[in-house]
Amino acid sequence: MSGIAAILNTQSSANNEQLIVDMAAMMARRGPAYQQYWCNDNIAMAHTLLPTTLRSVDENQPSTINGDIWLTSDVRIDARDELIRKIKAYEPTIESNLTDDQLLLHAYRVWGVDCLEHIIGDFAFILWDSPNRRLFCATDHFGVAPLYYATTSQGLCISNTLNAIRLHPEVSNQLDELAVADYLLFRINENNNGTMFEDIKHLPAGHCLIHEHNDTRLKKYWSSGPTEEFHHTTPASYLEEFGDLLKTAVEDRISTQSIGVHLSGGMDSSSVTAMANMSGRAQQTPTKITAYTYGASGELTDLESPFACEIANQMGIEHHIIPSLDESLDHPATPQDLRSPEPRFTSRETTTYKLLEHVATHSSVLLSGFGGDPLLRGRSLNRGDFSSPSKLFSMLKHFQQHRKLFGVRPSLGLRPKQSNDIEQREIPAWINPDFSEKHQLLERFHSILATKTAPNSAQISMTNGGLWRRIFCWNDPGFTHIPVKVLHPFFDTRLLAYAQNLPPFPWLQDKTILRQAMRPYLPISVIERPKTPLPGNGLQSVLSRKTPPNRFHKLLNNPQLGNYLNITPLKSVLTDPNNSNKADFKAIIRAITLSDWLAGYEKAPITPILKRDQKNVRRIKFRS
Repeated sequence: MSGIAAILNTQSSANNEQLIVDMAAMMARRGPAYQQYWCNDNIAMAHTLLPTTLRSVDENQPSTINGDIWLTSDVRIDARDELIRKIKAYEPTIESNLTDDQLLLHAYRVWGVDCLEHIIGDFAFILWDSPNRRLFCATDHFGVAPLYYATTSQGLCISNTLNAIRLHPEVSNQLDELAVADYLLFRINENNNGTMFEDIKHLPAGHCLIHEHNDTRLKKYWSSGPTEEFHHTTPASYLEEFGDLLKTAVEDRISTQSIGVHLSGGMDSSSVTAMANMSGRAQQTPTKITAYTYGASGELTDLESPFACEIANQMGIEHHIIPSLDESLDHPATPQDLRSPEPRFTSRETTTYKLLEHVATHSSVLLSGFGGDPLLRGRSLNRGDFSSPSKLFSMLKHFQQHRKLFGVRPSLGLRPKQSNDIEQREIPAWINPDFSEKHQLLERFHSILATKTAPNSAQISMTNGGLWRRIFCWNDPGFTHIPVKVLHPFFDTRLLAYAQNLPPFPWLQDKTILRQAMRPYLPISVIERPKTPLPGNGLQSVLSRKTPPNRFHKLLNNPQLGNYLNITPLKSVLTDPNNSNKADFKAIIRAITLSDWLAGYEKAPITPILKRDQKNVRRIKFRS
């Protein structure tokens, strides 16, 4: 994803040129094609380009139309033809081959801040409207493209690269303790507007930031939710419309010569791979598809590779199995880990980064299957579904249609009851009790778990869930330092609107609509494969070895953790295989990765900015 940044001084025309050059140099690795900046009076903007579509190669940002409105953006617009048709009602001479940033500028000229009502896709942008002295920023509906900001004494510092903001002399290294607590409990920050730093905020999904008249405000421009349940006359009609929407979502994301696809043996990534393969072959210049699969770790059975190989062979696409690195806890934190803007649940010595590095050799785009689970997770049936003769008749009708068409009865969507009530779950015993009491962590823990397990919470989590926001950030080049943009076709507003208005029975039970729509494209073994959780208790496996990992020792001897962890009970968990469980292992990994990050985060903003990168940053000027 291209790097974007801006510095606004509302009180003076301070010279921000050197700072914006440094920010552009910091973002060079995420935007290797060029690093450019523009500054004038109170505003300075930077852009580093990572082309991810054939059209984006021609971008020249920061961009403007007539010199009064300037934009730096990481933007990929969906439904371009429809947007151009709308704009032509106001600007009849607009060209259809504009780059997406130019198209966004035209949309703003027509509708102002209301342009967000007409734009869909993945985007983060910073726009300066000089005549109105307005700074206008936004991130997309799901927050796939992150955007961060910090308030300064004279204005704002904004970027989609957190470490670039930390270069500002007024942005401190002070940690947000509640964010640290959330990481230890959930591995994600449950405050959608927060980061690990008190001074730096994260613009929530579906929100924009507007600064004008010396006032900064956030505005939610989009809310998802069902409107009115619709019914097609035949089951085949449901499948046709869903298949078309999924195909369009994938097509909009593969406008390039070569892409990578993360292919597991499950339904979601397999469906994305199938649609990408079909759409890529149909293009005038075919897109080459290369699939990647994670291999098994250690002694665990390889559950994914056999299915993935069968899929790749059937489609005739290039396929690589990335072997999992065994005993990854033995690998020390790398310099890149220490420069990560926030802690991550895994280190760079994992298959995730190896996959991205492999993709980067031939493409800047990787498609994922993330989002299929929450998008297509229907609610369980309840008594209300049978409360009247008409509802019961409708249920039986759907049941008979499904069985007649597919030869099997639909899943009833019944799920086993949770083995433990939420109130009975406890936070790890080795969390510092003073720290826990100060932030009321047990109450917070139960409150957030209740939200995550609430009825119909899955689709809602796609737009305001901390997990997905964090996954998008972890895969962002500003975090990985690898110039590969990860795209998620299931996070598409058109697909979400369709799924939210589907009759939940039978189409959203056990992903019925996806399984049936993909029958022409995937092996039957994949179509009929149930959801398979990963087995094993990793902590017991590690503790059974003669020599414990060196990172355990570092964890127990890190003085920076004293405010957050109680070392004595933590040591008992790390030294006794019988005193641990699978949940402990995940919690220990969170503590270890936090420990690694704390050891290096203060050095992150002063990571040497290479002279080569500074020299490559060039200033652009408006020429009428």
